[in-house]
This record gives sequence, C-alpha cells and structure tokens, in this order.
Amino acid sequence: PGRNNVRFLIGNIMIKGTTTMLQLLLEKCTFDSGHQSRNSFSLPVRIEISSLLKLLCQDCKPNIAGVITFLLNQTQHNSPRPDLSKTWGFDPSMVARSVTGLVGLRNQGATCYMNSLLQQLFHIPAFRKGILYGMRESPNSELAAEDEGKVMLQEFQKLFGCLLLSGRRDYNTVNLVQSIRGYDGKPIRPGEQQDVDEFFNLFTDRLESALKGSSQHRLLQNVFGGQLSHLVSCKKCGFASERVEDCLSISLDVKGKKDISESLTSYIQGDLLDGANQYFCSNCETKQDSVKRCCIKTLPNVLICHLKRFEFDLEMLRKVKVNDRFEFPAELDMHAYTKEGIDGSEHDGTAWRKDDYYQYTLRGVLVHSGTADSGHYYSLCSVRDNHSNDDDNLSLCENDNWFCFNDSTVTPFNESTLDSASFGGHMENGLPQGRQSNRAKCFNGTKVFN
Repeated sequence: PGRNNVRFLIGNIMIKGTTTMLQLLLEKCTFDSGHQSRNSFSLPVRIEISSLLKLLCQDCKPNIAGVITFLLNQTQHNSPRPDLSKTWGFDPSMVARSVTGLVGLRNQGATCYMNSLLQQLFHIPAFRKGILYGMRESPNSELAAEDEGKVMLQEFQKLFGCLLLSGRRDYNTVNLVQSIRGYDGKPIRPGEQQDVDEFFNLFTDRLESALKGSSQHRLLQNVFGGQLSHLVSCKKCGFASERVEDCLSISLDVKGKKDISESLTSYIQGDLLDGANQYFCSNCETKQDSVKRCCIKTLPNVLICHLKRFEFDLEMLRKVKVNDRFEFPAELDMHAYTKEGIDGSEHDGTAWRKDDYYQYTLRGVLVHSGTADSGHYYSLCSVRDNHSNDDDNLSLCENDNWFCFNDSTVTPFNESTLDSASFGGHMENGLPQGRQSNRAKCFNGTKVFN
C-alpha cells in the first residue's frame, strides 16, 4: 500500500499549474496529437516514457483510472481534431518521419538554398557536436539575452536537435528564417531565391558573431578554416613576399575545366609581372620581373569547394549558368596545391604533416537544378559517425550511406550514380556516337564538401 501511495503522489505532482505529472506524460510526451507547437519525441524517448507510465500504474488504481479516462477521451471526440480543422485530405504518413530515419526541412517558399546547406552542415560530425554539445554559457559572455545573433544561434540549435531526435517528417524553419538578418539588417525574405554561396558567406558571418563569448567561438575556424598564401616571388633573387588570408571555402572555375584537379592547377598558376607591371623587390631594392600566385598555406579539416556555376556574360549583359561537365573524385589529394607542394620544400614547421593531412574523402554535394534566373537546390550527402548515440536518428542509418535531402523529402541515394546526378554535361539519350543529344543537363553540383 505504501508503494501504491507513492506512485499516486508522483503521478499527481502538479506541473505548470493544473497539469499533473500523469497528464503531462500522456498528453505532451506519449500521445502527441500533431500540434505544430508541441515537440515530437523520438521513439527511444517515447519508450522510456511508456515504461515510466507502466511503473506509475502498477497496482495503483487511481493512476490506471486516469490513463483509461484519457484514452477514452482520445477516441470519443464528437468534434474534429482542432489541429486538422484547416487541413484537407490529411494523410498521417505525410507527417511521420521517412523510412530512412532522417528528418527533412520545410521550405518556406524559396528557402531550398538554406535547407540544402544546413543539411550538409548537420552531417559534419565535428560541427554538429560543437553546436549541440559544446555550447556552454561563459560568465563573461558578450551577448545580451535580446541579442539578435543569440536568437539565431538558439534557433539553429533547435534545428539541429530536431534533425537528430525528432520523429516528424520535417522541421519547420520559419523561426530560423526570421532570425537570420541580411546585410541590410532586415530578416531574409523567405520568398526570394538566393545564391547558396552568398548565403553561406552571410550565414557563417552571422554565426561567427553569435558564437563570440561562448566556448565554441572558434568552431567555424576549427572545422572549415584554412589559410591562403598570396605570394610575389622575384625571378632574379628568388625572394618572396607573402600575404596570408583566412578562408572558409575555395572558389574554383568550372568553365573550360575538365575536373577539380585541372581547376586547382589553374588556381595556383602564377601570373608573370613584367614590363610596366614589374614588382619592387625589397631584397634587390629595384623593380624586377616577378611571379604572382595564390596557393594553400593551411588546409582545413573539412574542405568546401565552391564551383563557379554562375557568371556574368558581358555580351548579353546578364547572369548565365555554366552547365559544363565538371568532375570531382571520391578521394582528393591536396598536396600539390599547397605552398610546400609547389616548390617541394617545407615552410613554417610543416614537417609534421603526414600524408593523410592532404587526403580528403567526398562527403557531400550541393546540387542546383535550373537556370541562372530560377531553380531549386537540394543536397546529396553521406552519413558519418552515426553510432555515437543509439537513441538518435542517425543510429538508424548505416555508416557512409548516401541520401538525397530535398526539403521535406529524404530518400536513399545510390553513390554510384553521383556522376550522372551532379557532374553536369549533356543529357544521354542512348543514341549512337554523332547523334547524341546536345541538350545540357540543368542539374549539377555547385558546392562540394570533402
């Protein structure tokens, strides 16, 4: 009898005014009726809550009666559910999480560029863990509670948390969209399509500001940060002056280039400064013919390559999309494009760098389908480091499996079809040589994550 009284007392603890513990577990946690304002708990969490309900009802008639009353009320409504009153043709399968176990992001009108980028960022383990688990308030935090950057950071954390634990088909990004401020200080417009690279620069700038004062203030630099070296070398004495620039991604030309190796080779190729363009050499104390080039001084942990698929046509005076075929490998060696790789010597203590420092494995591709004026973004991404927690959505996926994240829809993706799905080029119609289609593919990769 004593244990039964304890169970009754625990079940009737008042939570939030007139709501008891038993009501909270039933209404808010176990039987989520689909309200957008309610949190959707993952299956492992629901199982634990059900075990707690079972324990509270064991040999406790008042608690059992409360559960039975709640279940009867759930099945004997004479009026339609209020959360479905504005929904025509409601299909429960369109609300539940996909069979992949992964959660999509809802499009707010034209926010596919944001959804595809955020899915790529979420599936980078170091970045995801830094946002979700590494955020601790510093006693000397420079951010006020009403700071717009902090609001954006909190919404960003909510998004990552729901992608990791939610049982819904998708997450509503409306609050995150409202919290992101453009360069004009106003919230970004959800109905206006943006270039994903421009949004990446804006979002990382806002995120870097929001992280100031926290334990993860260098998260972006630690995960994506690299350094470019701008060198001017004297051809007479070999003396070189250097300017170092921090970067979060590398922009590569697509037009006229076969693959990423050819584009990187062009990226580090030097320009000769001669004649009237001679550079003043401080060692020779006179102007000399020189070579100006840019190369990579420090490689990032995660290499992001922005592919220049959009350019301005000076003849037609409008923006056009480059649909040329551009290949990128599953494994990439970056040694030849670094400062020490160009001249074959070590700089600034680079002897510690082993061969695997320069090796990258393809982890995701952000694809654009359409023209320069309109189109749609979606992501092809691999899932990694998914067994660190058996209670989250990632634990439902096999390691290194690929998926297509198309706003709310998440489907399996066959990695072997990456060539036809993201390299661009011309459509294949199965006709003999000489009769192939000249129609260019409008879907191709614009951002590559390694």
